[in-house]
Amino acid sequence: MPKTCVPVLQKTQSDENYVEGIVCKTDEIRENEMKSLDLGEGKILLVKQNGKLSAIGAKCTHYGAPLSTGALGNGRVRCPWHGACFNITTGDIEDFPGF
Repeated sequence: MPKTCVPVLQKTQSDENYVEGIVCKTDEIRENEMKSLDLGEGKILLVKQNGKLSAIGAKCTHYGAPLSTGALGNGRVRCPWHGACFNITTGDIEDFPGF
């Protein structure tokens, strides 16, 4: 695989299967940028921060808001609708939604 491609591995809903694919070239995402990209039957959020690429689910687990329109902070992305925060490396929720 060329070094200019971004390979991504995503867990499917069955928790036993993964989807792997190339979603973009490394020069197509800038530092501190987030992109929602197609992978398999769904979408991922690709984030570049501190020179590292990370991929997590593209939607907030609360109401399905597109995280690509949220705010990127230090190691996490904030949901644009209710403020839940997700770790950009693991996808884990770090702050629950507020109303």
